[in-house]
Amino acid sequence: MLEARLHGRRGPLALSFDARIPMQGCCALFGPSGAGKTSILRWIAGLEPRLRGHLRLDDTVMEDAHARMPAHRRRIGMVFQQPGLFPHLDVAGNIHFAARRADTPAAHVQRLADLLGIADLLALRPGELSGGQAQRVALARALATQPRLLLLDEPFANLDLDARNEVMTALETLQQEMPVTTVLVSHLPQEVQRLADHLVLVEAGKVVVSDTLQSLLVNADLPLAHLEDAAAVVNAELTGSGQARFSGGSLTLAGPATRPPGPVRVGIAARDVSIALSAATDSSISNILPASVVDISDDARPGQCLVRLRCGNDILLARITRASCERLALGPGRSVHAQVKSVALLA
Repeated sequence: MLEARLHGRRGPLALSFDARIPMQGCCALFGPSGAGKTSILRWIAGLEPRLRGHLRLDDTVMEDAHARMPAHRRRIGMVFQQPGLFPHLDVAGNIHFAARRADTPAAHVQRLADLLGIADLLALRPGELSGGQAQRVALARALATQPRLLLLDEPFANLDLDARNEVMTALETLQQEMPVTTVLVSHLPQEVQRLADHLVLVEAGKVVVSDTLQSLLVNADLPLAHLEDAAAVVNAELTGSGQARFSGGSLTLAGPATRPPGPVRVGIAARDVSIALSAATDSSISNILPASVVDISDDARPGQCLVRLRCGNDILLARITRASCERLALGPGRSVHAQVKSVALLA
């Protein structure tokens, strides 16, 4: 467990951060620009000496009222928005520079290069790399120190869509083959939906709430459920026939299955879910699932409401018009059918 309590100021921003972060998977610090997320991340790394607080990583106290462990002894890796590679060294030199400091075996470095897809780039200089390639090298350099914790400060911010997907895929592969606890700073819902397991919402330097990703995404009292890209994320099992089975039934994926069967993360956007009182048999929508209404709340958009649906053991979101809600006489406990127009494989 990472226990982090920080109270101080960073310029005009008052920071009051208090969170317990599980030491497994990926935790996202999510919030608007200027919320203090990067300052918090840099403090965890030991890069903000003017900020003081309490920081404990499992049984190791890195900072308290009496002492402060310097950054180089914390065994924390960090990747910034800019890769920050040494321009006078090739890719191999950049990675081995970090590996030598941690006495990391060459076999570990080679495995990192293979997992991150940079084994054929080792002889290139940073100026010869694309943005996505450079960020994957930065990841390899941070991980070559064998950190206990990996901090990512909006590592996709300066990448185009293809490069962003490339680096996210590399991160997912890494988490499967060589798990390392990660704290990701982001202000984009699509990034946290795909990568995060735990979520800490930060606003104006303060923690709004901290919980599992899946529970916070569908909490109607929080802004995440009312965003344009609001979505529920469910854990499913991909079958060989292109079906994703979850607690509420089976979802048919668009197009041929390109991934082997196994566990997957599925995103179901609120705008892609409609509601019917009976299961349609003459509809182009193939994903029709039995569900029940949990509750209904006003959406941020005039004339629309947000309906939370229980589907198996999972909660889905549906954004429909207030007029439709009234015409269908929807209310808590009402049995309905969720019509899912589109499903996204996230991870």
